[in-house]
Amino acid sequence: MAYLAEQGAVAIGQTSWGPTGFCAVASPEVAAGLLTALQRKFAGSPLSFMVASARNQPAELIGG
Repeated sequence: MAYLAEQGAVAIGQTSWGPTGFCAVASPEVAAGLLTALQRKFAGSPLSFMVASARNQPAELIGG
């Protein structure tokens, strides 16, 4: 988590039922660069990383 902060990430946190951590970054390009940096820095560790984006739209109900 400290590494994320050093790289400029914001809204850094950890779920209460962790060990899942998360952060927010300014753009998809920044996220891609951070993902690459994390994969290099922690290669060989049991950690895994993924990029996700917010979906700023109402819920959709399917079926019925």
